Amino acid sequence: MKNQDIWLIVSDFDETFMPAMESREPDAGIERLQNHLAGLKRSHKLLFGWATGNSRSAVMEKMRAYPDFPWDFALTSLGTELYWREAEGVVEDAGWPPQAGAAFESRMERLVALFCQHGLALPAQSDAFQQRRIRGYYLPADGKEGAAIEQIHRLCAHVGLTASITHASPAAGDPEGVYDVAILPRAAARNRASTSSPPGMGWIPGG
Repeated sequence: MKNQDIWLIVSDFDETFMPAMESREPDAGIERLQNHLAGLKRSHKLLFGWATGNSRSAVMEKMRAYPDFPWDFALTSLGTELYWREAEGVVEDAGWPPQAGAAFESRMERLVALFCQHGLALPAQSDAFQQRRIRGYYLPADGKEGAAIEQIHRLCAHVGLTASITHASPAAGDPEGVYDVAILPRAAARNRASTSSPPGMGWIPGG
């Protein structure tokens, strides 16, 4: 193989790569993609992975049926955790996210206090949705949420955090009529993480 640039392919996971319903997996083309990527990797330096809101355990559980799929990395939990597939198994990148999150807990304490001061009473999501660098809440979609969303973003920025606010998915176990609010470190937001390539691709194992 001649010296070539590295191809980086990043995919969402749910409904883009893997259907939410197991009954639809046979029609998803995962095995065809597996064969296509394997062919590309024989002639190109290529890394394939996911950027997803799912946890590592959720991704790995769904991939048990595809042990030979040639994935290289998984940017999970809304970009707050990065894992590499290596010969010895799946290994977490200890340097991710940049400037991560040693202060995450203290920033969250300040944010919760600010929420209380500003009358933002957000119900916490269940423990299953609380992760190492993510705190999950619900925001009622009551027609007045625009001002609350703006305030959440402003208060998060004030303490050095960010918020990902999306329509909740009842199919994923969320209640009806709410927004899903995920608070996470600013440097780790999934869209930012997946669209910024560190200089020289220095975050690639062995690179």
